[in-house]
Amino acid sequence: MNLLKEKWIKAINKGQNQPIAVSDIANSDITDLAFTRLDFNGAIYQLLIGLLQTAYAPKTIEDWADLYYAPPSAAQLTKAFDQHEQAFDLLPAKGPAFMQDFELREGEAKSVAALLIEAPGGKTIKDNTDHFTKRGFADKMCPSCAAAALYCLQCSAPSGGVGHRTSLRGGGGLTTLVKPKGASSLWQKLWLNVLPQDDAELKTEHLEPQDTFPWLAASKTSEKKGAEILPDQVNKLQMYWGMPRRIRLDRTTLVAGHCDLCGCEGEQHFSRFTTKNYGPNYGDGWLHFLTPYRFDIKQKKPPLSVKGKQGGLSYKDWLGIAIGDDTTEKPAIVVHRFLAQKWFELEDEDREYQLWCFGYDMDNMKARCWYEHNLPLVAMEGKNINLLTSRLAEYLELAKETASVVKQSVKQAWFKRPKDAKGDMSKVDIGFWQATETDFFELVKQVIDTNDDRARWVECDKVWRGKMRHQLEHQFEHWALDKFTGDKDLPRIMQARKSLFKVFYALKTYKKINERVNATQKESA
Repeated sequence: MNLLKEKWIKAINKGQNQPIAVSDIANSDITDLAFTRLDFNGAIYQLLIGLLQTAYAPKTIEDWADLYYAPPSAAQLTKAFDQHEQAFDLLPAKGPAFMQDFELREGEAKSVAALLIEAPGGKTIKDNTDHFTKRGFADKMCPSCAAAALYCLQCSAPSGGVGHRTSLRGGGGLTTLVKPKGASSLWQKLWLNVLPQDDAELKTEHLEPQDTFPWLAASKTSEKKGAEILPDQVNKLQMYWGMPRRIRLDRTTLVAGHCDLCGCEGEQHFSRFTTKNYGPNYGDGWLHFLTPYRFDIKQKKPPLSVKGKQGGLSYKDWLGIAIGDDTTEKPAIVVHRFLAQKWFELEDEDREYQLWCFGYDMDNMKARCWYEHNLPLVAMEGKNINLLTSRLAEYLELAKETASVVKQSVKQAWFKRPKDAKGDMSKVDIGFWQATETDFFELVKQVIDTNDDRARWVECDKVWRGKMRHQLEHQFEHWALDKFTGDKDLPRIMQARKSLFKVFYALKTYKKINERVNATQKESA
């Protein structure tokens, strides 16, 4: 099965679920992917973006804009993709196999279910502690699901035990893609995240096929220290095709029946694969085009990819992953390029766009949850970006401080000895961020239009200051009364409420905003 030739991608075509080939992705009737697993959809979006970036990247941003509205034909895509046909055989009798070790002859045999990131590991099964995700839940996979699982694991590989390497963006790296808000074609969703060839980030001196697709040659194993693969040693596009795990699907254990993931019938479903540790080890310095990063302000440590986290993302993460700043946080390169250039090359400038964020929340080797979020994007051409980002960062800081006050005050209301109380308070924190998200993004709209107008800035300051005070009271009363058991609790709750406002008015960011509002109003009087 060659992934560039077969109809293996599960997609929505004219409202119906239907398998398509990669050459069909520019068909305007195809609106989205339709794999049965959300992580597969996210993985195959990245695969298709990587394929377009590798084989069909436009020369200039003007060419990019033209192709957004007038997509290529299936024949044009086929011609471009065919030059990489050798790299996309899923199960050849011998030679290179897609995302698989070139010459793995021995290793540990595993069920194909182990390709799934949330699958229980060997120790979990041995200790009989696979309570929530049971063994045997995916013992047979069709070629379509196996290819998706294989790519998903390789591009997002978490820690996997001694010598089982993580992906080049680390375990649990977050993916952020630009997409139109509302109805759009699959092509538009993909093409928004492809860079033109003249982008400085794409310059490289490594153009051999194995520099891009590492499985076309023997694996660079990592038993010894100093064997890290650095971005200046290979083609930068290897970020889309990184292969940290040594894996080879087993041709001798193909079985007939139905796929345990999608239910389709077939004569050659995968059941086993062979794996071995100490695969390619990607070192520091990689900046994946689809992932936001945090930087050390002192520039002494390498950048770290933003990871999925417990409870998922909220608007407190938005500024860093959507706009960033000049020091510690930067959005994914494709997001930055879209906001800085592409948006203004498009004819429908008034159309709204979103930031689609997805990824696993990993606890070392354990997948706790898969999260997806759609956050708004805003155009900032002609704006005072430094002022906007610094003021929005200030509003977010006040929200973080307020959320902390709520959580501590609720704890004080719930327990006689709050400092000694144990337990998970995350639901209080998550509740605050969910309750204030709409207010924040409404404020963002006002801020974008404010620019250097001091009077309008004061109004924004007052609005957010008032929203925080209101939610402080509302959230406290909601959660404090949640565990109300009678009159004996009332004095403790009232004491906590009394200290609530005292602490809030003393917050560093609240005082800063309040002083600015008062000073501006005094000048205007």
